[in-house]
Amino acid sequence: MLHRCISASRRMGRPQGIRTLFQCTAPLLATRLPFLTVPSAQCTDGDVDVYAPYDNKHIASIPSTDAAGIETALTTAYSVFQDRSKWLPTSRRVEILKKLCTLMEERVEELTIEAAQEGGKPYVDSKVEVLRAIDGINVCIETLRTQAGTEVPMNLNASSAGRLAITRHEPVGVVVAVSAFNHPLNLIVHQAIPAVATGCPVIVKPAEDTPVSCWNLVKLLREAGLPAEYCQAVVTKDVANAEKLVCDPRVAFFTFIGSAKVGWMLRSKLAPGTKVALEHGGAAPVIVAPDADIDMAIGSLSKGGFYHAGQVCVSVQRVFAPKSMARDVAARFAEVARIQKIGDPTEPETEVGPLIRHREVDRVHQWVTEAVEGGAELLAGGNKVSDSCYECTVLYDPPKDAKVSLMEIFGPVICVYPYNHIDEALERANNVPFQFQAAVWTKDIDTALRCYSRLSALTVMVNDHTAFRVDWMPFGGGKESGLSVGGLPHTMHDMQIQKMLVLNPQNSGIDAAVDRAFCQPRCIEPLLSKCLGALGGATECPVTALLSQGMQQYLTHSAPPSLPPKPHVLRAVWHPSGTPLHSLFGGPLIAFPMTETPSRCVQCVTRRYFGGAVQKSWQMGDPPGATGGVWKGCLDVGVQTEGSLRMVWQSDQHTALNRRVVTPALQWAVVALPPSPAIWASGKGTGL
Repeated sequence: MLHRCISASRRMGRPQGIRTLFQCTAPLLATRLPFLTVPSAQCTDGDVDVYAPYDNKHIASIPSTDAAGIETALTTAYSVFQDRSKWLPTSRRVEILKKLCTLMEERVEELTIEAAQEGGKPYVDSKVEVLRAIDGINVCIETLRTQAGTEVPMNLNASSAGRLAITRHEPVGVVVAVSAFNHPLNLIVHQAIPAVATGCPVIVKPAEDTPVSCWNLVKLLREAGLPAEYCQAVVTKDVANAEKLVCDPRVAFFTFIGSAKVGWMLRSKLAPGTKVALEHGGAAPVIVAPDADIDMAIGSLSKGGFYHAGQVCVSVQRVFAPKSMARDVAARFAEVARIQKIGDPTEPETEVGPLIRHREVDRVHQWVTEAVEGGAELLAGGNKVSDSCYECTVLYDPPKDAKVSLMEIFGPVICVYPYNHIDEALERANNVPFQFQAAVWTKDIDTALRCYSRLSALTVMVNDHTAFRVDWMPFGGGKESGLSVGGLPHTMHDMQIQKMLVLNPQNSGIDAAVDRAFCQPRCIEPLLSKCLGALGGATECPVTALLSQGMQQYLTHSAPPSLPPKPHVLRAVWHPSGTPLHSLFGGPLIAFPMTETPSRCVQCVTRRYFGGAVQKSWQMGDPPGATGGVWKGCLDVGVQTEGSLRMVWQSDQHTALNRRVVTPALQWAVVALPPSPAIWASGKGTGL
């Protein structure tokens, strides 16, 4: 039905079509949404009802998760993270996120309608939010494609000599995300999608006023192929249950967007070791320099102040202008404020929608009234439009101690303050407990750089409003405005650990053993013994014992055993120069003791362990076509491919290159298997 409504609305044209679309979707939205934890969780705590902030119409009901449901959600998320066999590979996560983008692109109109109706942001701006959310998911995909581990410098001093250190990314653990109402879809994307992208199981608690967009996103994630246990959504009536969710010791990362009072309180109760990112609000300052382009500034700053009825954490709130031009700047803001169309966010002509709750309208009106009573000049607005909407308001020179001068208004109010010198403006701009985004309007680079240096802000815009943002840039506040840095790539970084690997081949004992063996006659046995002991962790391994037996038989000219022992898989064999033998061939290395001659040994081993895949045999001595070389001036080394096996052998130190060997000089052999040998896939042999 919804798709038919969308098609009909497009045929009618934009204004009439959107009205028709909202009319036919309203009954669909007024429904009970499903439980979005794992199927085994239960709900015995009733429903959370969702109402449109503009007209208080019922939109949806969502089951409230009780204490048992919170426990089930946490247990599920923690269990899937602890079982590393269930971790989703990067390629699978990319595939899911790509599919999610496709599904969202097919449902842009539906997502826009529901976001506008539950959050009160006008249709045009809500559609921008949906498209931005899709782009944000693509940012996460690109971050996965481009992020990489690092090499940590070694060999810088004696203690780090011979070592190699590298890092890679791994998920940090269970993520709990508590979100705000003002961007009901995009904020969930910013908190939940980085967790999905990095492989962290995530539990999302959206704002109770705007959970529908969150529910839509989680359902689409599951439709895209994400296992349910990797992303669960909950709402709860009970503050104690919400606190239990956030403060559980199984939570590795807590991300919060909302009021400073709640954020800092929750941070104080987190379990030891839980990482945290807090995004609160601010009272964004703007410095207008004497040389600023006022025409451009008024249009940009008005949008930054009245957008979404001022319900943005970096909305333009305090504008400082030179005394000679401040009143004119304020008057021009007032002109823009008076022509803003305020009303139903479902109407395509609406520019400013409702505040999220009726009590917020009362609070904003009280703050404006107090400022006027304290001496501020009211140039525009200052009245309620309805229980849910407030006029776009401009105040000139409110008192320094007024709430509108010191606290975040979170309403459609812009305050203009005159200054005599720019340093005075900078001092007043910084005299708040917030530190987020700020702006300066000027044509002079020196003024811009001076304000950039002196403003207490984490980001300073030049000739732009304070609410500018793209989703890959760092975004976050200091002081009471928050903790840590947001922005999708930065959030992904915080949700991962850099796991380091340090390799120290010197401590394996191989280098010294090989070096000694190649400098002494008839010492292949201790070489293999030390190599296998170091690699296998046992000094009396079966291969070493059998090799010792074979050596004694060779020295006493006694008969060798009829079949060779089972080969031993070597993880590494090192040449005295430091070159790992296994890196020369790419496949596993198999060591086995010689029994009679090279020909007999290879035949026996391949018949017994590889189903006779190699039938061609060697003659005694160096085989035809072998390539050779002298290592350490003592031993000849030859390499030749026989069927599916590549062999390495070592001759007695007294044997010159290409001379026939008249005695069984090979005391042990190493067989190098190809990286993907066909004989393994055939299953002919008994295996290693």
